[in-house]
Amino acid sequence: MRKIMCKLTDSITFSIYTGKKDDANLNNTNVIDVNKMVFTDQYILDNMDLVSAFLNVVVLKRKITRVNIKHLGIAPLILRMIKDIATLNKVEILEDKVVNYDVVDEIITNKNIRYLECYSMTTFLFDRLNMIKNIKIKLRVKSTKKTMFTEFNHLYSYSDVYYKRRLFIPVNMKREDVLELQNFFYVSASLKQIEVEYTDIHVLDYLIKSLKMHKLEHVKILIKQVKGYENNFLNDIEKMKKLASRNKKVKLKLVYHSDYKEKNIMKQINLNLAKTFFLLIAVGIIIIILVFQLGNMVDKKEEEQVHDQIDELILPEGTKKTDKPTPTPKIASQRSYPRDFSDLLAVNPDTKGWLSISNTSIHVPVVQTNNNSFYLTHSFDKSKNKFGWIFLDSRNSISPMSRNMIIYGHDSSNLMFGPLRRAYNSSWYLNKNNQIIIFNTLNETVRWQIFSIYITKNTSDYLRVYFNSDQDFLAFAKKLEKKSIYNFNTGLNEKDTILTLSTCHDEDRLVIHAKRVS
Repeated sequence: MRKIMCKLTDSITFSIYTGKKDDANLNNTNVIDVNKMVFTDQYILDNMDLVSAFLNVVVLKRKITRVNIKHLGIAPLILRMIKDIATLNKVEILEDKVVNYDVVDEIITNKNIRYLECYSMTTFLFDRLNMIKNIKIKLRVKSTKKTMFTEFNHLYSYSDVYYKRRLFIPVNMKREDVLELQNFFYVSASLKQIEVEYTDIHVLDYLIKSLKMHKLEHVKILIKQVKGYENNFLNDIEKMKKLASRNKKVKLKLVYHSDYKEKNIMKQINLNLAKTFFLLIAVGIIIIILVFQLGNMVDKKEEEQVHDQIDELILPEGTKKTDKPTPTPKIASQRSYPRDFSDLLAVNPDTKGWLSISNTSIHVPVVQTNNNSFYLTHSFDKSKNKFGWIFLDSRNSISPMSRNMIIYGHDSSNLMFGPLRRAYNSSWYLNKNNQIIIFNTLNETVRWQIFSIYITKNTSDYLRVYFNSDQDFLAFAKKLEKKSIYNFNTGLNEKDTILTLSTCHDEDRLVIHAKRVS
């Protein structure tokens, strides 16, 4: 736990406090000397809004516009803390160290900073700042010179780093090369292959950990055996495989030196035989996939038949099954849905309501059972089907209605919640008609207005159904609103009830939230 000192003169200066001070009094705010304050970094993290608001009052009163940060290590935390203090628009980092990505990222997200002075920064981070922000940058030392790492990989601008697909890691990298490599991982979005001249296991360990930390997936690492380190390569093969097993989304390929290959030709022949064997396995897998796809077609056909049966059950009174069907309305509120659920309940007593979403093919009954697994693999008529059905969370209640009504469905092309993919397109969610969802229960007709659409990792933080208080619920709903790709300006209050639609989106989740409006 570090102690951070804040001194106020005509500017505000932050530094790591190294003097002696009673820890018990560090967070004591009964008596505060505003000219010289000491906080722990943990206290700032836990009370960010409180400390920021207090400093805002002080700097406004003293008309302070400049921030000095003595130590680079605390710069990200300080920049995050002052983000909402509008008058602080000049920042100087006093320590003679090269600024890293963490600092640059905080400066980019701070809308107030117009001037930055620091020791130095890498060329492509300097380029990134100039691309994104209208900010004057003063470097006490010119941008760091080109390193062996940047020269080998032709990394001269931010776009070079961002779009780099193949990376080369030479032997004997220096400290400045490692710094450039660290910054590279923060920026890279297109990396697919890393070629490493292997010296020891620590380099590979660092690469795999960095790929995982920065969520760079499906990257192939070519580990090259080089002269002078041949035995290191051979002795560490098992260690390499063990490291790779910790991150399944990274593929390792060992590349032996040509001299070693010549001495081990028989092993190479055996390797070719192994490749042939795996090719035969691949052919077998293709056959299995074709059989699997045939099964999908059968399941899809059965699912469509269930939809046809449901449509027959909800035909308007007096309409014959042989009548020519009318086009399906595009707007949910105009779509036919059952006023009486008795026919649907006769087919499936688990029926709990009806869901209708504009400009999609989602106009279906919603079911619920005592678990959240059965309808992942069963259709509305409870027959086995891989596409499953659209179902309500087993924890929800429809009478009285839970505060967060959660409905799940598979992402299955044009079936189930597959059509929700179009909801992520602006052409869909900007259409006012599409922002109203119909979800009727057995007891009432209800309209819901969308307030948030986003894609998130496979997590359960948006699936809460129990809340300690109205304030707890409102804080939860506000967090969901902030995640949205678009501000719907729906307005939320502590008495609202919300509807959550959740489906797969590749390895992530596509989520839509709407509040009850009638």
